[in-house]
Parts: sequence; structure tokens; C-alpha cells
Amino acid sequence: MIENPFNPSFGERPERFIGREQIISNFVKSLKNPNSPWKTSIITGIRGSGKTAILADITKEFAQDKSVITVSMDASDNLLEDALSRLYYKLPKTIVEELSGTIEFSFLGMKAGIQQNGQNMPSFLDNFSYQLMQMLKILQKKEIKVLFLIDEIQRHTGQMRTFASTYQILKREGFQVYMMMAGLPQALSDVLNDDLLTFLNRAKRVQLENIPVNIVTIDYMQAFQKRNLNLSEHFFEQAAQATLGYPYLMQLIGYYLWENADDEMNDLALKKAIIQAKEEVFQNVADIMFRALSENDQAFLFHMVQDTNFSTIKDIQKRFGESKGYVGVYRKRLIDVGVIEVLGHGKLG
Repeated sequence: MIENPFNPSFGERPERFIGREQIISNFVKSLKNPNSPWKTSIITGIRGSGKTAILADITKEFAQDKSVITVSMDASDNLLEDALSRLYYKLPKTIVEELSGTIEFSFLGMKAGIQQNGQNMPSFLDNFSYQLMQMLKILQKKEIKVLFLIDEIQRHTGQMRTFASTYQILKREGFQVYMMMAGLPQALSDVLNDDLLTFLNRAKRVQLENIPVNIVTIDYMQAFQKRNLNLSEHFFEQAAQATLGYPYLMQLIGYYLWENADDEMNDLALKKAIIQAKEEVFQNVADIMFRALSENDQAFLFHMVQDTNFSTIKDIQKRFGESKGYVGVYRKRLIDVGVIEVLGHGKLG
């Protein structure tokens, strides 16, 4: 039996991963181009837009490259400890041996404090910046680059500030370090608006848009060739149109079509797959996003869904019964978190 190539599970890279190739290529090339604006990149998009899959693809690109160490982590409360421990874990054995003769890392729980050449070191050296630079100095001599991939960026925290500020200093001092951060629009907006992290506004920022539907059509056709089903191009065009180019919905519809595929595949089977897929999108994405919104954000959306194709600011303002400036605040908030988008002058969808 041929395995289903569609994987709608969150946090995993699906086999059929399309529409993000140029982003990945640009970042990978930046490690060889000292003038590339992609050396520090920020990826943002709503849930299911492919952020984590991009990070997974980049990790895979360097899996066999001994000149690059990738350090993958989530922006958790243990960000600094994770960065140190995961980098240490990836170090070549020869570097670990060289490092162990000069420094012992207290974060590994092996010893409190630091020793260097058998001598007790000042306690102020027992911190993130010093320990990270000790590893990077040796890696620099070996011409090994370090790539930090940080997923699920949260609203700015003390640990995020420390990590980002240290990264800025490392870049300034010529260390071969690179970084790609990924997160939801509002969380990244909070990080970028932090007064201590303004330098991140100079990073390459990429907003993940939906994939062109014609590309989804081609991908569906290629995937289902393995099943030798007698399906028309129009059938796959209908399936692709239903995805709206949204990567998570593309995986879901493809998954359910594949699971139910047989020689009697027809429009009814497609409708069933679409219904199943949209139920999961509502449960795993839409409902979560909606519940995270404020009461007035939700009211704004309620006024929008009364329209068929698009809404106008004028109509929403009339339904709200508030000033244009008042309505504009919630318009911007919802655009920033990726819930709505501008379709034209004064039009929202």
C-alpha cells in the first residue's frame, strides 16, 4: 500500500511541502554570502502557514554539512539554557574535548561555577554570553558556522532580550552566527516593538502568504498519479480551489482525499473531504484564534461575516456605531495578527 504523502499534523514537515522553496533557498545561500540581507530572518504567518516546516527544511539542508551547526529550539522560558545545551550537544567530539579542558558548564548540572585551566573563575563569567562565546571562539577557529532556528516566538521576555542582544553583539564582533525566527504575527510584532530589540527591525522579514491555487492543483495531480485513479484535471482544480492556497487546508484536503480514494472517486467524495478538512481547520486554527481575540476584535469580525464577498470599512463603521478612528484600531489589530487582509481600497476580507 502506498503511504499517504499528505501530513496535516502540526509541528511536522509534510512530504508534499510546496510554495516556500525560494524562501528556503534565499536563507541557505545567505550562509555563503556575507552581504545577504537574509543572514538574520524573521518568518511570520498564521497557524498552519508553514513556519515550522520551513525551519525543518533548513535543518535538513545542513544535515550533512559539517561546516554548519544548526541549533533548533522554541522560544520557551528556558531559551538561554536550551541554546547552550543544544549547541553543546551538536559539537564535534574533538571540540568537546578541547572545550572541556578550559571550561565546565554549570548549566549541564555537572558542577556549580566555572573553572578554566584548573583555576576558579569569577562568578560573573558563569552566564549565557560568556559560555556561548567560549564555544563560538573554538568553532570560529575551525571555520564552523552556527545557525540558530527559533520557533514559536512569544511576546518579548527577559530571556528573549538577552538572547537577541547577545546575538547582536556576536554579529558585531564578527562571529559566524545566523538566525531565523518564526512566530505568529502579533507575537513577533511585540518583539519588534521592544525598545531593547529595535535592531531586529533590520532583519529580513517574510510574511507567509497563501500558495497560488494553480501550484496546488499541479501538486495534487502529481501526488495522485501514484494511485492510478481516473481523475480529471478539473477534479483537482476544484480540490485546489477549496484550499484557498492555505497550506494547512491543502494538507487536510489532500489527506482525506487520499484516505478515501478509490476508482469511484467523484465530486461527492471531494465534498466529503472538504467538509472533514474544514471541520479540523475550525477546531485547530479558527476557534483558537477567535478565542484569543478581545471582545471588540470579535465584534469586528461579526460585523464582517454579514457580507458575502468582502466588507468595506464604511459598512463596518456603520454597524459598530463608532468613529472611523475607533474602528481603525481594531482593523489594524486584526490585520497584524493575520485574521483579516486588505483586498483593496477600503475593502477587507
